[in-house]
Amino acid sequence: MIDGRTGAFFDEPTAESLAEAIRRLDSMTLDPALNRTRAEEFDVAVFRARWRDLFARLGADPSLYLPA
Repeated sequence: MIDGRTGAFFDEPTAESLAEAIRRLDSMTLDPALNRTRAEEFDVAVFRARWRDLFARLGADPSLYLPA
């Protein structure tokens, strides 16, 4: 989540902090396309590709990260 763009963070685990975040969220106009684009960054395929890239950069044996 991007605070102020795709949602609202709250700083403390308190009802007051959560209520303030909800008030901020209620006043925002969220962009559905931006929310979708942001969510797609966490897609399973993207996650796996990033791990494969990291392992490749580290020189890990590719057989260790191929799908079962």
